[in-house]
Amino acid sequence: MNKLFYGDNLTIMWKMSAESVDLIYLDPPFNSNRSYNLLYKNTTGLPILEQIEAFCDTWEFDYEKSEMAYDIPNIMREYGIQNDVVQFWFYLALALKSTNPKLLAYLAYMTIRLIEMRRILKSTGSIYLHCDPTASHYLKVVHPYRAALSLCSVTGFPSSSFNKISM
Repeated sequence: MNKLFYGDNLTIMWKMSAESVDLIYLDPPFNSNRSYNLLYKNTTGLPILEQIEAFCDTWEFDYEKSEMAYDIPNIMREYGIQNDVVQFWFYLALALKSTNPKLLAYLAYMTIRLIEMRRILKSTGSIYLHCDPTASHYLKVVHPYRAALSLCSVTGFPSSSFNKISM
């Protein structure tokens, strides 16, 4: 295929066949709780909405994230994910809803995408996730296929050195 996609990867992945991808590199929002408000323009000179939204890294546990968080156990079951992982997500979401809803919003956003990535990933494929230390440990435990996931963290921004986070 040799394609590079830009935009919300979830809507793109829904259109892709299962086990069709060799490598996924993901550089998602970092849960930095900042809004960067960077605007880029395409060749027409008009703003590209995906780019405007891509740099908003603030999280609210709104209706959409709430629905996503509570639907994740059903999606996990549909994808054949082990029940202990489903139960872990359920109790983690329950705990974070009252203690750290912004983190729950971020994890719901990321978890649904990581599940879908695993669906499209070939059995010999790899997922490389670029993230920072504030959420990397949470992402490791919510990802239902940890063997396929490599995480890279960066301390300080910008940085020229990336460190692999061991699983």
